[in-house]
Amino acid sequence: MKLFNSSMLPTNLLYDSLDFNDNSIENHSSSSQLLASNDAWILPIFIVCLFGILCTIIISFLLICLSHRRLNGHFLLTHLFICFSVCFLYIIIIIFLIHANEIFCGLREFLSQLGYALLYSAFLCHYIMQWLGSRILSKRTKQLTSLLIYLLLIFIQIPIGILWWYFTVPRVCQHQTLNILSSKLKDPKFRIDFRKPITLPLPSSSSVQPCSNRCTVDYRFYATFTYTMLELVFCTSIATCLFFYRQCHRTNAEKDKEKTISINGNNSTLTFLNMLAYFLIDLVWLLWSFIYYFMDAFFIFPSLIIGMFLIATICLLFILLPQIYYYSKLPMNDINSYKSPVTIQPTTLYSNKLAA
Repeated sequence: MKLFNSSMLPTNLLYDSLDFNDNSIENHSSSSQLLASNDAWILPIFIVCLFGILCTIIISFLLICLSHRRLNGHFLLTHLFICFSVCFLYIIIIIFLIHANEIFCGLREFLSQLGYALLYSAFLCHYIMQWLGSRILSKRTKQLTSLLIYLLLIFIQIPIGILWWYFTVPRVCQHQTLNILSSKLKDPKFRIDFRKPITLPLPSSSSVQPCSNRCTVDYRFYATFTYTMLELVFCTSIATCLFFYRQCHRTNAEKDKEKTISINGNNSTLTFLNMLAYFLIDLVWLLWSFIYYFMDAFFIFPSLIIGMFLIATICLLFILLPQIYYYSKLPMNDINSYKSPVTIQPTTLYSNKLAA
């Protein structure tokens, strides 16, 4: 009798663990069909992301109005690229907060890589067009050139993401760890339910399985951010060089010209805010890398979501909103209305005025 009880004990424990996991999944799916409400930070980030999307759309329309009324449409396309990238990051965060399957889990990780490429490519395109602004006379040619440069910078990241997706199939995803309690339990080594007949799964059903909101983040996923990190390093270097050049290596004639063209030296303020935004984004990346390498794997996925949220919010507060404030202070058709006793070429005026 003792041998019988000792042999039946693992089976009973196996049934209990299976029933607990099944009940936890059923209760979780019945309580929350879309959002993963097992963490307290998910719902506030979801609400704030919706607010961020709304603010970005409003800023986009304001940039369109201000660009046509006060700047004759110059630099409109590059600013819209930045607005689209910030809005896209907020949308990706919302996608990360919902339950999915293995294919959708891989898709949202691919979109996170693409979202950073969209954002940093927009910044690089903006700086490149500042350099080309005084060399291209036609406004239509400037817009077409900025579009081609932006697409070229983005298309470098797309093959990287496709290769990552190819080498990570089939996806490794947490199927039963839908809440913190069940994720801390140790499942049996061989999970067999003796109450059900043993059936071999079809290849189509085994490749797509239900997945929690926490996808596995491994070294291959981190390596796909190499290109976006290089873009961020270039943006930070350019913004830092522009700021220190404006502060330390300007002649008196250049300072007087900037006072004539800009309003209260706002170009220097915008340059400082851009540099500060890039340094804050670098800090977010360093914190996420520290969590990835030195902390428990449980914190990697939340830090990825919070990092995307912080980067999108930094761009909204330190880059887009100051641009709106600065452009709103300019008079109507400011480029054509500025008159100076010194003869200045229109291209030079355009390049110096909007180089913030």
